[in-house]
Amino acid sequence: MLRRIWRSWLWAWLLAAWLLGPGVSFQASAGGPGWQPLGPEGGPVYQLTPDHAAHPRVIYAAAGHLYRSRDGGIHWLPLPLDDENVSVRAVGVTPQEPTTLFVGLENAGVRMSMDGGATWHRTDLDNATVRGFVFHPENPRIVYAVTEWSVYRSVNRGWNWEILPLYEVKTVVIHPRNGNILYAGTNGGVYKSWDGGCTWRKIGLPGEDVWALAIDPKSPETIYAGTWMGKLYVSNDGGEVWIPTPLPYELPHSAIHTIVIDPTSPSSRLIIATPSGLWRSMNGGETWEAFGEALAPRRIHAFLAVADATFLAGTDMDIFRSEDGGATWQQRQLNPNAALAWLPMVLSPTNSE
Repeated sequence: MLRRIWRSWLWAWLLAAWLLGPGVSFQASAGGPGWQPLGPEGGPVYQLTPDHAAHPRVIYAAAGHLYRSRDGGIHWLPLPLDDENVSVRAVGVTPQEPTTLFVGLENAGVRMSMDGGATWHRTDLDNATVRGFVFHPENPRIVYAVTEWSVYRSVNRGWNWEILPLYEVKTVVIHPRNGNILYAGTNGGVYKSWDGGCTWRKIGLPGEDVWALAIDPKSPETIYAGTWMGKLYVSNDGGEVWIPTPLPYELPHSAIHTIVIDPTSPSSRLIIATPSGLWRSMNGGETWEAFGEALAPRRIHAFLAVADATFLAGTDMDIFRSEDGGATWQQRQLNPNAALAWLPMVLSPTNSE
């Protein structure tokens, strides 16, 4: 009898989880010592992407499924695609047209929406794993898609794509004031294009596997590069000369896969994400401090500065949120009925408090 009751409850939870899909994340805020599930959960949170100035509290998360928050990352709801059998690895929002969304899929290319995610369209890039999008700062027709090894460009708002002559690509960034200038981190150093990606020239760090790049929006000639071996470099002349930046002893040989130059901070606040955690510099990389220790030992895939002291971090399984710059944290689960976390063997309800 007890066995039949247990099986009934187990199948009920499995059915509910299958119908509702994955989706829990974590919030951190002032006033307490912990973290709490908030939104997408059940797999890596690959990317966190904000809407632009028109909707600063709207944020998208690529976490196998596509999720959207309308309140700065506190609550999350899934945005269904036309095919729920695909896995979402990246999401992008056209700066000049915030209702135009792109999602990058695992082995299925790019889908796009012209109406904020209500309906989706297939494109002719349909057989690659897309890990990120880059948008022209002035021309909404020009979009770049970064795949596992190469870069594609669309000049008609994402309907058609052409491959660019650069390979073994890990990341691409675009000059915030000159859309013809792009930088690419590759398995063999940093490359630069002056003509929108038609041609490329290696400009530095030969032999380094460059996984992360960031351009200072206040001073676009300043560029940071992070490597797979845990080295950080800075260039102050558009990539012609690269200077190694001293890092704490804990960081060498710990891959730097995310660099954020915090646009919400009046100072030169620089944040890097590594498998060993989050590190922050308030002076452009001269000195560093660890923060967000409560995230350990999770690997951080994505990081976003929402406001001056509000951060989001996407990890192997969930999203974390801090409202006081990472100093203190509070656990509090929100909207538990939006989605249920699915586990292979055991499912349990969570307390809404």
